[in-house]
Amino acid sequence: MIIRRINLWDMLDKLLNIGDISWVLCGDFNEVREHSERFNCLFVKNRAKRFNDFISRNQLIEIPLGGRRYTRVIDYGFKLRKLDRFLVSEIFLQLWVELKALALERDRSDHCPIILQDKSINFGSKPFKFFDEWLHVDGIDIIVASAWNDNMMVGDRKD
Repeated sequence: MIIRRINLWDMLDKLLNIGDISWVLCGDFNEVREHSERFNCLFVKNRAKRFNDFISRNQLIEIPLGGRRYTRVIDYGFKLRKLDRFLVSEIFLQLWVELKALALERDRSDHCPIILQDKSINFGSKPFKFFDEWLHVDGIDIIVASAWNDNMMVGDRKD
């Protein structure tokens, strides 16, 4: 099993070193990076070293994981591991500076789903407010259409 994983990392080594491309690798890597990523499970130091070497060799950066410490639950929570993660290239991180990963609550799987999100998304103040009650006002469609047409700037799309 470990041989297949090493072969996969070797193939990824070749792929990841093709030009200046931004990369996002995510999912279950079936390996931990350090002892603290396992609970009640055997930690194999040389396997973690191989995985860390793969990450270093390809200059990948792990996005910090929030939400949950472990992403895989085995034996009804007796054994825990952090196997799922996001690894990104430095080029990708320059485009998306404030990324964070979040491990969500698991449901049917033995793995927690993880999502990648940008902490800095801020669309500013809302351009207008609209209350549902206004839909019951006679002629509201005419008022909205008039306001829409009057406030459009040259070059703006109306659809």
